[in-house]
Amino acid sequence: MKKNLHLILQGKGGVGKSYIAVHFAQFLRDHQANVRPIDVDANNNTIHEFTALNAARLDLLDETNPHRIHERKFDTFVDLVEEAGEGDHIVVDVGSSTIKPFLAHLKDLDFFALGEDLGFRTFVHIPITGGQMMLEDIASAVGIHEDIGTLARYMVWANPYFGPVRLNGRALEELPFFDTLGDDCIGIVHIPTVLSDPLAEDIQDMMQCRATYAEVRDNPRWKLPARARLHRYRKNFWAVLDHFLPTLTEPAHDALPPREPPAPPARPKAPSRRKDTK
Repeated sequence: MKKNLHLILQGKGGVGKSYIAVHFAQFLRDHQANVRPIDVDANNNTIHEFTALNAARLDLLDETNPHRIHERKFDTFVDLVEEAGEGDHIVVDVGSSTIKPFLAHLKDLDFFALGEDLGFRTFVHIPITGGQMMLEDIASAVGIHEDIGTLARYMVWANPYFGPVRLNGRALEELPFFDTLGDDCIGIVHIPTVLSDPLAEDIQDMMQCRATYAEVRDNPRWKLPARARLHRYRKNFWAVLDHFLPTLTEPAHDALPPREPPAPPARPKAPSRRKDTK
């Protein structure tokens, strides 16, 4: 069984990369996977600050030229990938300021093609937000796919923080962008919409305290109603991700299920615009 390298990538900031990394790592652990998070965001150490996740912290940029990756620092990154065991999941939060030199360095090294020798397969996770910046998010996603190509599998994360992830009334699955990814794309993860202010405040509080769902459950600091709301949100989120679990944990790289992403959840009203998914 190969190792699984998960890269959370998006050329823009504020789209929920760290939020996705934190939740995805917890989801995998809750399903008995061995998870090794790595934080390579030069400006935001979110996942590293979740002490329960035990994430490694690497600043890969060259101090003398922030547009380049430092060779020796990148060697440390490769060491962490090599040290992972068979079937392990390495979840990497890549900051928007790091993504261009990071991808350029990976291409120079032919890193993804070397995956066979290093014994890993690559999943690229790309957040797409609704609202006015949706087209920019999609353009960035297309560019990432052009850079990496068919050497990875892709998961698109529809983040409703700024509004429904729809363009002119069309869902992501109906856009040419989705067809561009082709069979390389496993599907779209529809992050559950936050429909109430109390839940939005609970999630914001949990993220600001750098607490996992397990820590919230066991800590009386969070009152019972807050714990119940967070438990329900987590349950709904994990139910969405369960669709992808067979592909994420299967031993073969090319044995992919049909591309049938789950339908987005109903949106009875606009989502709360608090700092819960940033």
